[in-house]
Amino acid sequence: MEKIHILYVTSEFISDKNNGGGLASFTANIAEIFEKHNHRVTILVISNRNREMVWKENIRLIYFNPMESNDILNVWSGRIVNEKKYQNILLKLFFSLRGRVIKNRILELHKESRIDIIHFTNLQCLAYKVNINIPSVVRISSFPGLHRHAQEDIGFSIEKSIKRMSFQEKVELKSIKEAAFVITPSEFSKKLIWKTIRKEATVIESPYCCNYLKQDETLYNDMFKEKKYFLYYGRLGCLKGTHILAKAVYQLLDKYPNYNLVLIGNDSKIVLNNGKFISAYKYVRLCAKQYSDRVIYKEFLPKEKLIPIVKGSEMCLFPSRVDNLPNTCIEAMGLGKIVIGTRGASFEQLIEDGKSGFLCKRESSESLLHCIDKFMKLSDCEKEVISNNAKKRIKEMEPDKIYNKYLNVYKEQIYLQNKK
Repeated sequence: MEKIHILYVTSEFISDKNNGGGLASFTANIAEIFEKHNHRVTILVISNRNREMVWKENIRLIYFNPMESNDILNVWSGRIVNEKKYQNILLKLFFSLRGRVIKNRILELHKESRIDIIHFTNLQCLAYKVNINIPSVVRISSFPGLHRHAQEDIGFSIEKSIKRMSFQEKVELKSIKEAAFVITPSEFSKKLIWKTIRKEATVIESPYCCNYLKQDETLYNDMFKEKKYFLYYGRLGCLKGTHILAKAVYQLLDKYPNYNLVLIGNDSKIVLNNGKFISAYKYVRLCAKQYSDRVIYKEFLPKEKLIPIVKGSEMCLFPSRVDNLPNTCIEAMGLGKIVIGTRGASFEQLIEDGKSGFLCKRESSESLLHCIDKFMKLSDCEKEVISNNAKKRIKEMEPDKIYNKYLNVYKEQIYLQNKK
């Protein structure tokens, strides 16, 4: 097989401490998989700084700030902020100009070492107006508008979020529509893409890579080994259903006095009914009342420290409002943990209710508690069956299987471009 040079263009990466989300993890995983198969991999992170390094020994990692490379972009950026009346027009011009700046940086890299395929994220309109004669694909990390509204709004619906897209999110949707080939990890976002812009997308699930990571059990042994606990990990906030955990926490800890609720991840604010903001973690503790000492919080942890804590948990709770086949669920199931996810938020693609995990209703602490009660009533033998089913499902997402699917797409796009 002829080896190819892949350029990943992304808005976040795991070496950036401020961006440790699903896109960052996916980019790191897929880049490392292709590098291990001896392909050449370059990662271009569109950032607010300029820096270059070698990551994982052989992967070229470039942080690129388009603003620093083009004085006109800085002028447009200032006008967008100050001229509210023409903000949308200015924003569109800004993205068009930024696309040309990104294109020029890609062409520089292409001149240094021929690029065979460009893999863009859809986030932040990075592929918009990057008109370039190199084969490319766009992968949907999250459907435009959904995650922002799910994080910000007390009341949430998918339909309302689509109707209330910002102009930037509409431009992001336009860049998806104009893409030569679109990839998404979930059937959930595939259906939304077709519903909103009548664009076909190909589903390729994210790879499960935890088996290949070294584990550091120091924190687990110090803080968690002697405890029984239910676990949530990932960014805290309404998007991921932290407010539902808050509504359920008192009953949960009251009914199961030997258990704790552990929350791990970057914190964010939740809007209360009185309009005031509160830390998501502090809100959970507040709702736990006299059991607040049994709500344990740790900030974002690297995977090698996190995995032992996941493995030691009783079960994992992910009551997200909306998601796109989250890495947290994939990882937990791959480790044999029983997961509760939300119906209508992409978890159905991974979880068969009662057989490989549990599904609860969106925005319902009662449904979440009901699922936890069902789990707690299971025998050890029944739990083992569900655990094994979860691991079996995630085996379909082993790195080599996902690698072959991506490679086939890349090769097809290269072939079609060369045929023109």
